[in-house]
Amino acid sequence: MSFLLDILSGVLTNTISDTSYIPITQGTLCLSVIRDLFDLSIVAYKTSTRQSIKLVLDTIRTAIEKEEVTAELLLHSDQGFQYASQSYFALTTQYGITPSM
Repeated sequence: MSFLLDILSGVLTNTISDTSYIPITQGTLCLSVIRDLFDLSIVAYKTSTRQSIKLVLDTIRTAIEKEEVTAELLLHSDQGFQYASQSYFALTTQYGITPSM
């Protein structure tokens, strides 16, 4: 019932984050994205010329600026170095996000 109420209220509760490489003429672009698992919409994304912890943290900050984040928010990810970093856990804790790897 709680999940249904969250859906009806429009509160973001279940998300997934990942990084990817996009080949471009000048080399490679790194993409960090957060998607809402309810409707698969893109909540936030950032790009950079290199893969880094900062790229992932900036993506989370962008999502927080755009969306209502509650203590029930789960952020699923793989076990990449960005998501296993101390900075990642500090930021998710700061905003009450529960990381799930």
